[in-house]
Amino acid sequence: MAIFTSVPTVAFGDPWSASQQNTFLRDNLDAMRPDTGIAFKSASQSIPNDTETAWIFSAPDEVDDTAGFFDFAAQATRLTIPYNGVFLVTFSVAFDFHATGYRTLRAERNASGNDDGNDIRNANPTIATTLHVSFQTPRLLSDFYELSVYQNSGAPLNATDAKMSISTIRNDG
Repeated sequence: MAIFTSVPTVAFGDPWSASQQNTFLRDNLDAMRPDTGIAFKSASQSIPNDTETAWIFSAPDEVDDTAGFFDFAAQATRLTIPYNGVFLVTFSVAFDFHATGYRTLRAERNASGNDDGNDIRNANPTIATTLHVSFQTPRLLSDFYELSVYQNSGAPLNATDAKMSISTIRNDG
């Protein structure tokens, strides 16, 4: 029984036996998993009134990073693209309940003021306001995203349960 230690290179049109395919699938399922990065932080962060703020992921509760998307020691707010490709990016955050204003979550790209997705919701006086953004995007090496939040309750307001995740759809190397 052959066990591949890395993904075999097969050129278009090369014959590849059923035995090779089955062995590869059975013994190398992890190698077929797309590169992913997930960071979750449950601790609250105080968001100033009427000020757009990047979420700080220093000391997150959970991190699963198979491709170097995160380097929180160097950039505590960023998810960085390690190669050219197409990616599925998801952000979420919850604001404490408060009766006044609205809440915004943006997926800000390259600190440019541009976003690839946003969620805007009115405040809720009785339950937390949870915002989500998810999108598919072609990106280039070293592009980055930040989870940017905003609120206008009239005073600082806590937000919690922030999550940023990314999955590779296509690696253009």
